[in-house]
Amino acid sequence: MMKSCMWVQPLGRIFLSTIFIVSGLGKAFNFGGTVTFMDSVGVPFAGIALILALILEIGGGLALLLGWRVRYAAYALIGFSVLATLFFHLDFSQQANQVAFFKNIGLAGGLMYVIMFGAGKWSIDNKNDNSSESPQNSVA
Repeated sequence: MMKSCMWVQPLGRIFLSTIFIVSGLGKAFNFGGTVTFMDSVGVPFAGIALILALILEIGGGLALLLGWRVRYAAYALIGFSVLATLFFHLDFSQQANQVAFFKNIGLAGGLMYVIMFGAGKWSIDNKNDNSSESPQNSVA
């Protein structure tokens, strides 16, 4: 990797992870209101679904931020983004849903790059495995 581009992957992970971490924390601090909202739009077992969403958003976001098992985190966050889009953002009569729909599609695209290219040099994945099979050098 060119020295001038060494910051791109970690900065990209920071940018991608922030939305998941902040969103998850927002849901956690308004747990009751979030369950009520999820129930109102027909999410089955809203309380359990919210706990799973928090694990995915906060846990997956932190894994992505730190560069730990980023491919697994990216796959999980893509799944989360697709499910969130299907449950909450298909009403295109509201502009906010259109924006959220395409934001989630864009996030999924960015996460696909993480799956393809790994965590990068400044990551736990790279620190733990400097072999030729490291996440930086292998393709999922």
